[in-house]
Amino acid sequence: MAPSHNLDAISLLTSQHDVVDDLIGKIEESSGDERAKLFEEMADNLAAHARIEETLFYPTIMAKQTESLLLESTEEHLAIKRVLADMLDLDVDDPRFDAKLSVLKETVRHHAREEEEGDLFHEARKLLSA
Repeated sequence: MAPSHNLDAISLLTSQHDVVDDLIGKIEESSGDERAKLFEEMADNLAAHARIEETLFYPTIMAKQTESLLLESTEEHLAIKRVLADMLDLDVDDPRFDAKLSVLKETVRHHAREEEEGDLFHEARKLLSA
């Protein structure tokens, strides 16, 4: 059986999670202009990723068995966007930036790895295979 485009979407979303994780690690290890450049790249990636999920992927997999996961995922996106907005107002060398980066890292990893890859994508595969 040939893979559907929706299953390819799951692979794409997972690879985007990997890119964001990698960028967070690089931000943690960098400073100054390089750090600011990496942060901008990560923020752009997160914004694009959330938009893809919210406008294309989530509506495609909306069902009774995914509804609560999708509502939670949308709320987690809002939390991530709030932290990003706060960080955009800070200099990358501000100590509050590091604190917010830590919160962002934990929130993104929980959302992406535990919620989406651990639960939501599994449910999506079941729905899409039906």
